[in-house]
Amino acid sequence: MGSPLFGDIDVGMAMTAILACMASTLGALLLTLRPKDSKGGGSTWLACSKANPAKRAWEVFNLRYAVFWVGCFAAIIGFSLYEDFDEVSYMVVCFGLSLPIVAFPLVSVHPSEEGLAVGQRCGVRANVWIAIYSFIGNYWYTHYFYCVLGAKYTFPSWRLNDVPIPLIAATVFYFSLYHALSNMAIRKVVTSFEATTSRTVTLVVLVGVMSYAVAFTETLTISGFPYYEFEDRDMAYVVGSAFYGIYFIVSFPMFYAFDEWPQEDENKLADRRAGNSARGLWGAAVDSLGASMLILCLLDFVRLAVGSEFYMKG
Repeated sequence: MGSPLFGDIDVGMAMTAILACMASTLGALLLTLRPKDSKGGGSTWLACSKANPAKRAWEVFNLRYAVFWVGCFAAIIGFSLYEDFDEVSYMVVCFGLSLPIVAFPLVSVHPSEEGLAVGQRCGVRANVWIAIYSFIGNYWYTHYFYCVLGAKYTFPSWRLNDVPIPLIAATVFYFSLYHALSNMAIRKVVTSFEATTSRTVTLVVLVGVMSYAVAFTETLTISGFPYYEFEDRDMAYVVGSAFYGIYFIVSFPMFYAFDEWPQEDENKLADRRAGNSARGLWGAAVDSLGASMLILCLLDFVRLAVGSEFYMKG
């Protein structure tokens, strides 16, 4: 039976067609690019071990840690453990799983950052960036899902501005993984191909494809959790994924630029040691706030376009 939005069209077929079209477009664009020579470090997925060793360490940690927290969530949903959860349980699980990400750059100082102030460490500033984004995303953006998609959370939870507080912590580890992965994909294209108009177009399409795919994957993987509801789940998969993807269209390239120095530039760390860098905690906060404001504007533009009313109740 089809969704009211798509009539008799099966939502699975619709999603397959959308994702296949995106993948084929991206693949065709990649074929038009001119490979770089091997000078300057060559093609790479992870941040450069010479120019950006601390950023590389942050990305590697989040990739490895994801195996644990994804496994925990899979067990919680797969075995319906959430049925026994109360307000305290959700707080303990979500804040407990976010704690290692917060603690990692505080207790494990990368050798390249020894002697730097805590606020100058890449991992600490990256976490501040993600934490601010996560808070704003829950405090503000969630209400657009309430209004436009008819979403609601029905599990027992303490709330802030009608948003379950544990979700703020959960967003930290979700977004840390997403942005570590998006960094890798963007960097692979940047370091593999010559800077041309075609590469710029490819990067734009890549960000769009990743944004939609990540949003859809998250929506699909939590579909087994019955206490996150939509008025029309099929619409949430197809249209909601595009709506959620607006977050990442902005944040993926913005976060990639965070401390992303050219592989041949190994002087940036020395600048930070000398106190010549403005990329302290304040710089990270300003960047995150700027990206978050742009996302908020885009979400509201979409709301106006579809004619939905916006309301917040605390």
